[in-house]
Amino acid sequence: RTLLSARAPVTLISTSGDPPLHIAAERPSAAATLATLIDAGAPLAMRDGRRQTALHIAARAGNSVAVATLLGARCDPELRDRWHRTALHWAVVNGQLGAATLLVAAGATVNGVPMPIKKHLKKTSLPLEAPLHSAARLNPASGAQMIELLLRAKADPNLRDQFGQTAMQVAQGAGWSPAQLSLAWEQQYVHGLDYLRAGSNHSR
Repeated sequence: RTLLSARAPVTLISTSGDPPLHIAAERPSAAATLATLIDAGAPLAMRDGRRQTALHIAARAGNSVAVATLLGARCDPELRDRWHRTALHWAVVNGQLGAATLLVAAGATVNGVPMPIKKHLKKTSLPLEAPLHSAARLNPASGAQMIELLLRAKADPNLRDQFGQTAMQVAQGAGWSPAQLSLAWEQQYVHGLDYLRAGSNHSR
């Protein structure tokens, strides 16, 4: 508040290259500062060096209060960073169920961004995959909850990553047991295990 009252710009970049909004979005203790910056007109679509918005940062950190504040201020959940990932995707990657739940409730796209593999790989070495695939890489305890959230939000279990795998096949490769696989996809995708077997046989 002191800096703002002294007319310091809300877009002032720190020595580490981060805008004030991003710094506040990462820290649960900075909820009041975040609200003050938004009220002062800090641009919600401002990017850092990774082309991430403050919403990306809050989602990655699991700062649900900041996620809710930014969404309430109409921060766009569909903006992609340099790795072509949304805030929801980063919440999933980091196992942040609370943040992911808020983003899904706000209508965030659950199936990722369709993009040619070659175009994607020109920008990043991270795999081209949907949030559901990333959830399948989590440990089964947290991954199952994330998968249920995404499937209930109509995530497509048939989507394949750049290696031709479905999310269920990724989970199998990550060491999930048949019982864990069945539980994660139960009711949302009744034929999941049959599909997995068919996919595995087809790939041989």
